[in-house]
Amino acid sequence: MVEQPLIRFQQKRDIGQVLNTTFTFLKMTYKYIFKDMLLLVSPFFVIPGIFLSLQQYNIYTFSYAYGGARPSLFFSPFYYMYLLGTIVGWAIAFSIVGNYVYQYNQTGNTNFDVAAVRAAARRDFVKLFITFLLFDLTVVFVVIFLIVPGVYFV
Repeated sequence: MVEQPLIRFQQKRDIGQVLNTTFTFLKMTYKYIFKDMLLLVSPFFVIPGIFLSLQQYNIYTFSYAYGGARPSLFFSPFYYMYLLGTIVGWAIAFSIVGNYVYQYNQTGNTNFDVAAVRAAARRDFVKLFITFLLFDLTVVFVVIFLIVPGVYFV
């Protein structure tokens, strides 16, 4: 097996080099990352998918029963469970991948201590979850209070 050179993540690259470096890192670490993504992250994207399908079922059942009137998407708890599950899934995914990159930068090899990566991912999850939640709330705030009035008054 050909030994891969050490990847230095903190250097400036153009977009082609960024993609090349990303896929090189994934090629070196795919066993660890994809296993954790499949076991730890995928349930947090499947469950929100189920909630979203229940939400759509409720919308179309309601519109059929009441002659075409559709309820708002925002009045259903399934929609909010979908949003929460998606935020949790992305926070876990970022935490896991970020900790694999961090451990690679610290050790310089791809023989990861999976238990240490998972423990660090659990430790970082709350910070990332709050960050994603604040980001999503900021986007909602900007759309409601800046973009909608801006379009309306133009």
